[in-house]
Amino acid sequence: MTTTKEERHARVGPAHLWKAKREFQIAFLRQQELKPDDFLLDIGCGTLRGGIPIIEYLNAGNYYGFDVRSEVIDEARSELREEKLEHKNATLLTSEDINLLRLDRQFDVVWAYSVLFHLTDDILHSVMSVAGRHLKETGTFFTNVKAGEPRMTEPRVARSSNELASATCRVFPFATRTLEFYEAVGKECGLAMRHLGNVKELGFGIGHEGHDNHEVIAFSRR
Repeated sequence: MTTTKEERHARVGPAHLWKAKREFQIAFLRQQELKPDDFLLDIGCGTLRGGIPIIEYLNAGNYYGFDVRSEVIDEARSELREEKLEHKNATLLTSEDINLLRLDRQFDVVWAYSVLFHLTDDILHSVMSVAGRHLKETGTFFTNVKAGEPRMTEPRVARSSNELASATCRVFPFATRTLEFYEAVGKECGLAMRHLGNVKELGFGIGHEGHDNHEVIAFSRR
């Protein structure tokens, strides 16, 4: 079934925040000195809300996106066609089990935006392990998390088509965890954690209103 751009964008969160959160991703990565010739793995790439400007910025063939939802990857491919970016040769991958992700290259940057706080503890461990084994020795894994006292909220299931505001809300839980928890998981996966700061402290308040507990962290190989 063909979807409109608006329907596609609604799969990754509230529509009124879509543009700001797209702009945040490329601005943050460039702030962290992402270069056009870097190779980037985008875990939980969704419909390429953040992926499109990253693909535009990187050299052809340097972007790899992964999502567990095959229907979302189909929408991402449609987005690429509509944005006339097929010449960038972005690689889009899907599997219901991220543990099966085995790529024949390592990456300068692994990126997971608004992903880790939608994962159960066991899947979080899997994602961290995948990130660790695909990082170059000099690479960095950047992500944002909801920091605070541990709490897991069950997925909200949409009751009607009018509630189709976010596919993540319908499929994944919401988890608040301490930064110490993420640091410990990183160590188990051979990664050292750095806390970069709150999204607002980093200059990205627009699109993150009410997200005072959203912290940005980075992992590198130990």
